[in-house]
Amino acid sequence: MPRLASLFGAFLLLLSVTCVLSVHINIGRQSPRVLSQEEHKALYHSQSLRRVAGNSIPLSGNIYDPGAYFMSINIGNQQHTVLVDTGSSNLVVPTTPSSSSKLSCSSDECQQCTPANASASWASNTTCVFGKPTCSSDDGCYFAITYGGGGTFSDGTLYSDQVCLAQGVCVTSTYGYSLNSFGGSGIIGFASDYNSCNPTCVPTPLDNLVAAGTVPNLFGMCITPDNGGTMTLGEIDSTKYIGELAYAPMEVDRWYNIYINEIYVGPYPIGAPVSAYRTTNDAIGAFVDSGTTVILAGPLIYQLIVQQFQTNYCQLAGICGNNTFFDSVCFSEKLVNPDLYPNITFEISGTDGSSIQLPVPASSYLMKVPLGRYCLGLASVSGIGVVLGDVFMENYYVVFDRANLQLGFAPVS
Repeated sequence: MPRLASLFGAFLLLLSVTCVLSVHINIGRQSPRVLSQEEHKALYHSQSLRRVAGNSIPLSGNIYDPGAYFMSINIGNQQHTVLVDTGSSNLVVPTTPSSSSKLSCSSDECQQCTPANASASWASNTTCVFGKPTCSSDDGCYFAITYGGGGTFSDGTLYSDQVCLAQGVCVTSTYGYSLNSFGGSGIIGFASDYNSCNPTCVPTPLDNLVAAGTVPNLFGMCITPDNGGTMTLGEIDSTKYIGELAYAPMEVDRWYNIYINEIYVGPYPIGAPVSAYRTTNDAIGAFVDSGTTVILAGPLIYQLIVQQFQTNYCQLAGICGNNTFFDSVCFSEKLVNPDLYPNITFEISGTDGSSIQLPVPASSYLMKVPLGRYCLGLASVSGIGVVLGDVFMENYYVVFDRANLQLGFAPVS
């Protein structure tokens, strides 16, 4: 699983009505709903004109539909709408401008198969991280990436061109051209270049911007449930949060892994072993991912969360019985009052040795969907510790401080 460039893409809730007051859903690893050309125009038309001062970049999208967040970038002479994913590291788009140069299969860039920032020990012990680079049918440099644990797949040829993430924030970068790139939208990854080998290792646009001295090596994100959000590139926007940022160290420099030590349902700890959250136990561990809509937990952690709900909150709708939130059933807003449900709180290690409490209220993890229903924004997936997706992120301004290998959290303003 570590070789997957993005382990979990944006989640969609697929609804099928079964009765008046409840509805069964299937939650699966899928790409966001494909937007029509008309919807693209409506959502993103003239987005480049909405840039604000500094490197603050507007994000479009929302939690439920399309279930992801997007930014507008320029590659050469083309504008692209791309999904913002902190759980992957590649830029992939469905069209390529005439100004772009195709990477030759025999070029030094194509033959790079260990990350540029790899440690000396890794470089000396590994000829190629995921196999030798291969050629496309037209003698270009071939790439292949799976997202969402295999739920979505992109492959094609690597190209090079000027990439602009905001006005004046431009750098020459390598990107992937793929016809099966999220159905009309591209994707841009902001995780470490350790994840960008597919099999050729490609520095991310942000890595290139930092190397060129264009921006400092950090960014912040603030998203809303139903009205897009903001990315602050190379800077921290203090107007987006309340109080002080609490910083947590990253466990590894691959995904944005943090040290979760405990999860509480209301005041009740679930009691999972700390090792269940670590990369030393599981290759994925616990990390913050804007490309995942809901909160994901490994089966053990998920069952312990369910146990605390059913032990202490059985009187609430959807918690106990034959058909519950945990059985992928959605419930009518006539039955559910989110104010009565407990917070799910993630206790993590701070950089100063303190414990940081990051609560997620029921108004976030009980997702309001069409037809006046609530669905659970928490799911069980094998092979992970915890993935803190958009349901978590909507409550915090998150600083991804790559230079100091730490994440900062503060309540959104």
